[in-house]
This record gives sequence, structure tokens and C-alpha cells, in this order.
Amino acid sequence: MLIAQDKFGEAAKLEEEKLLSTTQELASTLLTLMDIAIKEGRMDDAEYIADVYQKSAKAFDLGEYSSYLSHFELYSRCKNR
Repeated sequence: MLIAQDKFGEAAKLEEEKLLSTTQELASTLLTLMDIAIKEGRMDDAEYIADVYQKSAKAFDLGEYSSYLSHFELYSRCKNR
């Protein structure tokens, strides 16, 4: 609707906010799924989810720190340094 009204700046801001919210929700969901996999002893799945998290953090340009977060969480929960 904003685009139809030629309010491109407002439309872009709204879409950027939605994208940020979605990426944060995706990250949170992946960490929760990884935690469940760890608690169920499915370490291969947990590692896979950590890899997916890392790739998505890079794809959405969430910063280098964010790309390491899932593996940090995985290794710290498993006491694996």
C-alpha cells in the first residue's frame, strides 16, 4: 500500500524491519532446535543445525560474531573445546 502511495522510504523501512525480525526469529528457532537435538543426544543433527545457523548468519550479513555463535553454543553445552 505504501508503494502505491509513492512512500518508498516508509515502505523500505517497514520491509527492513520485517526482514530483521524474521532473521532474528530464524536464529532463535535454529538455536532452540539445536538445544533439543543436544538434549536428545542427536549430536549429528545438532552439528548440522549449527552449520545451517552459521550459513544463514553469513547469508543475512549478521556479522562475523553471529556466524560463530551456534558453534560456540554447541561446544560449550557439550563441554567440547
